[in-house]
Amino acid sequence: MKNNLFCITSHCNDNDKLLLLKNNIKKIKKKGFDILLFSHIPLDSDITTSVNYFIYDKSNPILKYPEKYMTFWKTITNDIDSYLLKSHLHDYGWSHLNQIKKICKFCKNLPYKNFSFVNYDVQLNNQIITDHQSNVLSNVEWPDGKVKFPSLVFFSLVKEDLETVSNSLVLSEYISNEWVDAEDFFDKKCVSKLKYITYPNNIKEDSEYKDFEDKYIWNLNTNNDLFSLFPGESLMLLYEFKKDKIWFNIDGEDIVVSDFTSLKLPEKSFGYYKGNNLIDLTYLFNTGRITRLIKEK
Repeated sequence: MKNNLFCITSHCNDNDKLLLLKNNIKKIKKKGFDILLFSHIPLDSDITTSVNYFIYDKSNPILKYPEKYMTFWKTITNDIDSYLLKSHLHDYGWSHLNQIKKICKFCKNLPYKNFSFVNYDVQLNNQIITDHQSNVLSNVEWPDGKVKFPSLVFFSLVKEDLETVSNSLVLSEYISNEWVDAEDFFDKKCVSKLKYITYPNNIKEDSEYKDFEDKYIWNLNTNNDLFSLFPGESLMLLYEFKKDKIWFNIDGEDIVVSDFTSLKLPEKSFGYYKGNNLIDLTYLFNTGRITRLIKEK
């Protein structure tokens, strides 16, 4: 029986992520360890043939409002008005937990004593790529400097605990814990059942987070930086203008806006003028996002 199998969780939907995955596969193989790779996306044969086991599962279970979701909020003000912005975004936590659950089920009959789980973009070094002989949990350090335990991007399980973890990750229970994220759920359902040691250093990831909060959570208008747009149930907020004024066309009517303004949501069409050309942005309101815009004063 072999000592350790590296189990890589992944969702590499662009070239930068694929490069991170390939580099980590090379680092692990260089140390002589076998690899299992899990993906919700089909991968090229040069990747799948470089590992010992490949699991492709296209059922990427992303949870949405009102089943389970992540809520973000903040207040935007000017000299007169104040609005509370709330975004209910999709919950991707179960997608990762589901990969872990299925890997545990697949691995329970494989000839290895230990299984090291790493996400495709973990910053691997020689200390992490060791022959783990026990359950190892770690802290993850997010790009904003916050530290969270337990990390789902690196941990290790002995074979005897694969079934324990698999049976503890139940979708209905994850959904019923409304304000619990993936790490908290893993902590709540699994950690107390494991005899583990804690990895001494914080684990970091290499994926680049490109102003996710500002460009996505609070601003629907990601195709330019001329203004920010946040829609509610009946109103939309236009703010953070980069020009003195912008001409909009809303449901066929031209209107000029130069500062922090709330307007009724368009019923049919929405766009802005660039020179004499009307740039249609109606599609921005059809993303399926659930947002709330509440006037506070």
